[in-house]
Amino acid sequence: MALNYGPCVRNMQLLPWHLPEGAGKRSGQPLRFSICNGDVAFLRRYQRCMTETADLLHTLTICETQVWQALVAGDAQADAAALDAAFLGVYPDGFACKADHVGQVSNGPTIASYRLSGLRVLPLGAEHAVLSYHAAFHRVGQNTFEAMYVSSIWRQTSKGWVNIFSQDTPAAELPNQSPVSGSPTE
Repeated sequence: MALNYGPCVRNMQLLPWHLPEGAGKRSGQPLRFSICNGDVAFLRRYQRCMTETADLLHTLTICETQVWQALVAGDAQADAAALDAAFLGVYPDGFACKADHVGQVSNGPTIASYRLSGLRVLPLGAEHAVLSYHAAFHRVGQNTFEAMYVSSIWRQTSKGWVNIFSQDTPAAELPNQSPVSGSPTE
Protein backbone atom coordinates (compact mmCIF):
# COMPACT_ATOMS: atom_id res chain seq x y z
CA MET A 1 0.00 0.00 0.00
CA ALA A 2 1.57 3.26 -1.10
CA LEU A 3 1.39 6.15 1.30
CA ASN A 4 0.94 9.61 -0.18
CA TYR A 5 1.47 12.34 2.36
CA GLY A 6 2.12 15.11 -0.16
CA PRO A 7 5.03 17.47 0.44
CA CYS A 8 4.34 17.83 4.18
CA VAL A 9 2.32 16.20 6.91
CA ARG A 10 1.52 18.94 9.39
CA ASN A 11 0.40 18.93 13.00
CA MET A 12 1.11 15.26 13.69
CA GLN A 13 0.97 14.00 17.25
CA LEU A 14 3.21 11.51 19.07
CA LEU A 15 2.56 10.53 22.64
CA PRO A 16 5.49 11.12 25.01
CA TRP A 17 6.22 7.43 25.68
CA HIS A 18 6.84 6.86 21.96
CA LEU A 19 9.59 9.46 21.75
CA PRO A 20 13.32 9.07 22.21
CA GLU A 21 14.63 10.13 25.62
CA GLY A 22 14.50 13.91 26.04
CA ALA A 23 12.61 14.54 22.79
CA GLY A 24 9.96 16.99 23.90
CA LYS A 25 8.60 15.04 26.85
CA ARG A 26 6.85 17.46 29.12
CA SER A 27 4.43 16.30 31.81
CA GLY A 28 2.60 13.79 29.66
CA GLN A 29 1.70 16.23 26.89
CA PRO A 30 1.87 15.00 23.28
CA LEU A 31 4.47 16.51 21.02
CA ARG A 32 3.07 18.19 17.90
CA PHE A 33 5.30 18.42 14.86
CA SER A 34 5.37 18.49 11.08
CA ILE A 35 6.98 15.90 8.83
CA CYS A 36 8.33 17.20 5.55
CA ASN A 37 9.98 15.50 2.61
CA GLY A 38 12.49 12.83 3.77
CA ASP A 39 10.87 12.39 7.19
CA VAL A 40 8.04 10.31 5.71
CA ALA A 41 10.29 7.27 6.24
CA PHE A 42 10.21 8.05 9.97
CA LEU A 43 6.40 8.13 9.89
CA ARG A 44 6.30 4.75 8.14
CA ARG A 45 8.63 3.25 10.76
CA TYR A 46 6.48 4.76 13.52
CA GLN A 47 3.29 3.32 12.01
CA ARG A 48 4.92 -0.12 11.65
CA CYS A 49 6.10 0.03 15.27
CA MET A 50 2.61 0.93 16.48
CA THR A 51 1.07 -1.95 14.51
CA GLU A 52 3.64 -4.39 15.87
CA THR A 53 3.00 -3.15 19.42
CA ALA A 54 -0.77 -3.60 19.01
CA ASP A 55 -0.20 -7.14 17.68
CA LEU A 56 2.11 -7.91 20.61
CA LEU A 57 -0.46 -6.59 23.10
CA HIS A 58 -3.13 -8.81 21.55
CA THR A 59 -0.87 -11.89 21.60
CA LEU A 60 0.29 -11.44 25.19
CA THR A 61 -3.24 -10.68 26.38
CA ILE A 62 -4.25 -14.09 25.03
CA CYS A 63 -1.26 -15.72 26.76
CA GLU A 64 -1.98 -14.01 30.09
CA THR A 65 -5.68 -14.87 29.86
CA GLN A 66 -4.71 -18.53 29.44
CA VAL A 67 -2.91 -18.38 32.80
CA TRP A 68 -5.99 -16.87 34.46
CA GLN A 69 -8.23 -19.45 32.78
CA ALA A 70 -6.01 -22.23 34.16
CA LEU A 71 -6.58 -20.83 37.66
CA VAL A 72 -10.35 -20.70 37.04
CA ALA A 73 -10.43 -24.24 35.62
CA GLY A 74 -7.96 -25.70 38.13
CA ASP A 75 -5.89 -26.86 35.16
CA ALA A 76 -2.33 -27.44 36.39
CA GLN A 77 -1.22 -28.71 32.97
CA ALA A 78 -2.33 -25.51 31.20
CA ASP A 79 -0.72 -23.39 33.92
CA ALA A 80 2.56 -25.31 33.62
CA ALA A 81 2.55 -24.98 29.83
CA ALA A 82 2.39 -21.18 30.07
CA LEU A 83 5.30 -20.85 32.52
CA ASP A 84 9.02 -21.10 31.84
CA ALA A 85 10.96 -23.71 33.85
CA ALA A 86 12.83 -20.83 35.57
CA PHE A 87 9.64 -18.80 36.26
CA LEU A 88 9.87 -16.36 39.18
CA GLY A 89 6.82 -14.84 40.82
CA VAL A 90 7.06 -11.91 43.22
CA TYR A 91 3.95 -11.65 45.37
CA PRO A 92 2.91 -9.83 48.54
CA ASP A 93 3.65 -13.00 50.53
CA GLY A 94 7.05 -13.70 48.93
CA PHE A 95 8.74 -15.42 46.00
CA ALA A 96 7.36 -18.34 44.02
CA CYS A 97 8.82 -20.70 41.43
CA LYS A 98 6.98 -22.56 38.68
CA ALA A 99 6.17 -25.50 40.99
CA ASP A 100 4.61 -23.09 43.52
CA HIS A 101 2.46 -21.41 40.88
CA VAL A 102 1.30 -24.69 39.37
CA GLY A 103 0.84 -26.23 42.82
CA GLN A 104 -1.81 -23.69 43.76
CA VAL A 105 -4.31 -25.47 41.47
CA SER A 106 -3.42 -29.00 42.60
CA ASN A 107 -6.71 -29.20 44.51
CA GLY A 108 -8.81 -27.54 41.83
CA PRO A 109 -9.75 -23.99 40.84
CA THR A 110 -8.48 -21.10 42.95
CA ILE A 111 -10.09 -18.19 41.09
CA ALA A 112 -13.87 -17.99 40.62
CA SER A 113 -13.87 -15.03 38.22
CA TYR A 114 -11.63 -12.20 37.09
CA ARG A 115 -11.50 -9.03 35.05
CA LEU A 116 -8.35 -7.65 33.38
CA SER A 117 -8.22 -3.98 32.41
CA GLY A 118 -5.79 -1.24 31.47
CA LEU A 119 -3.55 -3.66 29.60
CA ARG A 120 -0.35 -2.25 28.13
CA VAL A 121 2.75 -3.81 26.66
CA LEU A 122 6.37 -2.73 26.56
CA PRO A 123 8.74 -4.62 24.24
CA LEU A 124 12.02 -5.43 26.01
CA GLY A 125 13.97 -6.44 22.93
CA ALA A 126 13.37 -8.84 20.07
CA GLU A 127 12.20 -11.81 22.17
CA HIS A 128 10.91 -10.32 25.44
CA ALA A 129 8.07 -8.04 26.50
CA VAL A 130 6.34 -7.00 29.70
CA LEU A 131 2.55 -6.99 29.93
CA SER A 132 1.16 -4.80 32.71
CA TYR A 133 -2.47 -4.50 33.74
CA HIS A 134 -5.02 -4.22 36.53
CA ALA A 135 -6.72 -7.44 37.68
CA ALA A 136 -9.92 -7.60 39.70
CA PHE A 137 -10.82 -11.12 40.83
CA HIS A 138 -12.45 -13.15 43.50
CA ARG A 139 -11.16 -16.38 44.84
CA VAL A 140 -13.13 -19.61 45.07
CA GLY A 141 -15.27 -19.49 48.23
CA GLN A 142 -15.00 -15.71 48.58
CA ASN A 143 -17.69 -13.13 47.78
CA THR A 144 -15.52 -10.03 47.58
CA PHE A 145 -13.27 -8.90 44.76
CA GLU A 146 -9.57 -8.34 45.30
CA ALA A 147 -7.54 -6.03 43.09
CA MET A 148 -3.91 -5.92 42.04
CA TYR A 149 -1.61 -4.57 39.39
CA VAL A 150 0.33 -7.24 37.54
CA SER A 151 3.47 -7.06 35.43
CA SER A 152 4.41 -10.24 33.57
CA ILE A 153 7.52 -10.66 31.47
CA TRP A 154 7.11 -13.02 28.54
CA ARG A 155 9.80 -14.59 26.34
CA GLN A 156 9.20 -15.74 22.79
CA THR A 157 10.54 -19.22 22.05
CA SER A 158 10.33 -21.50 19.04
CA LYS A 159 7.18 -23.00 20.64
CA GLY A 160 5.50 -19.69 21.44
CA TRP A 161 5.49 -17.26 24.35
CA VAL A 162 6.30 -18.35 27.93
CA ASN A 163 5.95 -16.39 31.14
CA ILE A 164 9.31 -15.99 32.86
CA PHE A 165 8.42 -13.44 35.57
CA SER A 166 5.35 -12.00 37.23
CA GLN A 167 4.93 -9.45 39.99
CA ASP A 168 1.63 -8.69 41.71
CA THR A 169 1.14 -5.40 43.55
CA PRO A 170 -2.00 -4.98 45.65
CA ALA A 171 -4.23 -2.17 44.37
CA ALA A 172 -5.89 0.35 46.65
CA GLU A 173 -9.25 0.11 44.86
CA LEU A 174 -11.04 -1.30 41.84
CA PRO A 175 -10.87 1.07 38.86
CA ASN A 176 -13.92 1.66 36.69
CA GLN A 177 -12.48 0.27 33.43
CA SER A 178 -13.92 -2.04 30.82
CA PRO A 179 -12.62 -5.62 30.95
CA VAL A 180 -10.67 -7.48 28.32
CA SER A 181 -13.08 -8.82 25.72
CA GLY A 182 -13.74 -12.48 26.26
CA SER A 183 -12.56 -12.71 29.86
CA PRO A 184 -14.91 -13.65 32.69
CA THR A 185 -16.28 -10.56 34.38
CA GLU A 186 -18.46 -11.84 37.19
